Amino acid sequence: ASATAKSSKAWVAHALLDFAVADAQGPQGQLLIKEKISRQDLAKMVGASREMVSRVMKDLEERGFIEALPNGATLLKDRLNALG
Repeated sequence: ASATAKSSKAWVAHALLDFAVADAQGPQGQLLIKEKISRQDLAKMVGASREMVSRVMKDLEERGFIEALPNGATLLKDRLNALG
């Protein structure tokens, strides 16, 4: 992955962690973002395009760093701290 992709991943991870810390603890003390966050809002926060944020979020989910729940919430796995 390029340096830009790596830094975008870190910025998105950091933004997700910020959202979760302000929100709630999920099962087993994992961080949880209860509200669905738009890719556009995340993109504005990290200074990236919505498309880049979408790719990063998909990658994070495929690699087991986050889990999108059926109710629209996002569960952040402990491993995400390593990126943020």
